[in-house]
This record gives sequence, C-alpha cells and structure tokens, in this order.
Amino acid sequence: MKAPKIYNANDKFWSATTLVDVNGVPTNGGEMHPLIVHPLSDTGTITGSFNMAVNGSVTPQRFSIAPPSDRTYYITRIIFYLLDVGSFDSGGWGNNGGTPLTNGFTPYKVENGTTIQGLADAVKSHGDLAALMYDITNAQWGSGAAWVTGRLTFTKIGYPVVLNGATSDSWYIDVRDDLTHLLEQKLTMEGYYVIN
Repeated sequence: MKAPKIYNANDKFWSATTLVDVNGVPTNGGEMHPLIVHPLSDTGTITGSFNMAVNGSVTPQRFSIAPPSDRTYYITRIIFYLLDVGSFDSGGWGNNGGTPLTNGFTPYKVENGTTIQGLADAVKSHGDLAALMYDITNAQWGSGAAWVTGRLTFTKIGYPVVLNGATSDSWYIDVRDDLTHLLEQKLTMEGYYVIN
C-alpha cells in the first residue's frame, strides 16, 4: 500500500479530500477525514478510561487504540502527559523519589494478526522518555501539581502508524507497574482516518 498524502500548510485541513499518491492520482476513492485525537483507553475506544495511573504490577492493564472495522487510522504522532505532585527526577517516574519503573512501557502494534514490538528497550524513566520523544517539558504552574509532556511524531522519522480496522489492527501499551502514585498519565494518538 502506498503512503497517503500528508497534509501541508496549503491543504484545506478541515475538509475531506480523496486520498492521492505522490503523483496526485486517487488511490482508493476513499475520503480522508483529517482529524483523530484519540487517547489510548482501557477499552481501545474513545469511551473507555484514558487515565493510565493504575496498578498493573500484578495484572498488567492494557491501554490501546483500535479503529472500527470500517476505518483505517493513520497515526502521525503521540502526545504524552503525566501529572503528579512534587518534583520529578530524570531517573524516576513522576515524583517517586527518582526510582525507575521496574518493567516500564513498550508499545506494540497488532497488524493483521501479527504482534510487532515497537521498542527494543522499555521506557522506565523520564530520561528514557526524553531520549525517545521531542519537546519533553517538565513544568509546574503556581502551587499546583507538576507535569511532563512530550511528543513523538512518526512522520518525522518515517511514515504514520497505519491501523486497519478491517483486519482488527491495534496499537497498545501494557501498564506493568504500580502507577497509582501519579495523579494522571495519558497517551493521545493524533492523525486522520479513511473510510474503508
């Protein structure tokens, strides 16, 4: 399958358009709907719980995204968000005293029934996260809780992550540590979709 046309500043972002290849030739006649803002959830749908601050140390807790069978998602980037009280250390996770997570996070993609591991090493600390993502920010406004945000743009390092609902594709992360010391943790997928 050829890569879809990526939107640029000259495109009409909010209007649906036909997918075209690099030569401007329509590829499948489907309409591109250019906006997905979908946090990973415990159900894989937009109606599940998005807060990953759960205890997965005994029973791993899965957070995923899975398009309906009539859609293909093109995920162009991930936005990471973590909220906790106190100060953060680069070797820790949230305000846990600078201790790295025991198991950490590894993304997986299920593509047409085959599971693909997304990283060789799990992300276990803020430092690991900074080595992977761009624009890692650690901030606190006033006397409220501190937060960390970051983004990973797939189209800057290759192509979008393609999830085809017709073949039950999905993208997931299992929480395998106790994250209940956090106020909130969320991973939001952004991109666009095509009607199959």
